[in-house]
Amino acid sequence: MKRYLLLFAVFLTLAGCSQSASPSAHSTHAEDEFSPGIFIDFTQARNDFITDEILNTLKTNLQAIIEKNKEIFVQGFIPGMEKSNLFWIEGDRQYRFYEIAAAQKEGDRINIAIYYQMEEGGTIEDSGMTYTFLKDKDGVWKIALID
Repeated sequence: MKRYLLLFAVFLTLAGCSQSASPSAHSTHAEDEFSPGIFIDFTQARNDFITDEILNTLKTNLQAIIEKNKEIFVQGFIPGMEKSNLFWIEGDRQYRFYEIAAAQKEGDRINIAIYYQMEEGGTIEDSGMTYTFLKDKDGVWKIALID
């Protein structure tokens, strides 16, 4: 029971964090230049707690979103946690990930906020997402949530 309460508290906390980490949303038409892909300088994100292991998991997961590759997408998650995040690879949305906006360690979790553009149905929107990493049962940093 404590485990579910902890996950619920993490979710509520992150829901507030992701809203403050998101850039102002605005829409433009697809005639504006949009190219899907990853345009992030990951070397600038490395610090005492953001390791190469975490950055590689993040890069691989973002690439899986671009490619809509479910098999690779789920590999970065703590088993079972990927189910509520599958919407990132569904549908016709295309993404352009362009900046790590913030990274912070809070207790036993690491949050990494990313700015992106999304194109869907001829409209481009600016937005943000937050990856939350927790250690799995083997002590490996894995994705717990993308919000």
